[in-house]
Amino acid sequence: MLDWEEIKDIQLSFFKAGVVDLELPYDYALIACGYKAALEHGIKFVLTGHNVVTEGTYLPKSWRHDKMDVVNISAIHKKFGKVPFKTFPIYSFWRQRMIDRKLNYLYLLNYTNYNKAEVKELIKRELGWRDYGGKHYENVFTRFYQGYILKEKFGFDKRQFHLSILIQAGQITRQQALEEFALPGYNETQLKTDMEFVIKKLGFTKQSFEEYMKAPIHRHDEFPTDKGKWDLYFKLISTARPFYRLYRRLRSH
Repeated sequence: MLDWEEIKDIQLSFFKAGVVDLELPYDYALIACGYKAALEHGIKFVLTGHNVVTEGTYLPKSWRHDKMDVVNISAIHKKFGKVPFKTFPIYSFWRQRMIDRKLNYLYLLNYTNYNKAEVKELIKRELGWRDYGGKHYENVFTRFYQGYILKEKFGFDKRQFHLSILIQAGQITRQQALEEFALPGYNETQLKTDMEFVIKKLGFTKQSFEEYMKAPIHRHDEFPTDKGKWDLYFKLISTARPFYRLYRRLRSH
């Protein structure tokens, strides 16, 4: 169970840092808790809903940061945070690599004719699902972050990427995407409600939040990252590969 005051302090650290990926701490913790559960219960297979049809591959680098970069999370929190890590799951870079080697990820939707519009109609009809108005808008903070902060502070709209993926998949036309992109990405009444909620929940005042929106933007790599560890990791793999191939050939004889 993650402590709210601890999580809030980490989240506020990212606001103070002025970096783009405000959801990095939450996304990392979600994945790391999955690691923890898999290890505790001896799980080897992970089912995921990620798919190439609606998710694509990766957002532009300037729009996000590596979700497993615990070095970056720790560095930003160390500089701006006040509450020490107690419940936040920390897996070192090397331990992450070892855990990942033990897990097999199954992307089930990549093995079927997955059509987003048809699936939405199906779950409306069969499960009583209600459309919440945007990709990942079921989460209040994500809705506010993607629908307002990214657009107003960082100058981009994630809908551009999401719609582009659907065009590539042949599920909508470019004209349909342009028409949808021209529509408001956020209901004004919902925006006002969400802004009040997020400001109160994170302990901002209206003035301090406005100051954040006007504050300078900083890159994630202005703080320590795990890039050096990745460089070493790939160097070790590159060095070891010829010896592994030689070992395989010797064993085959």
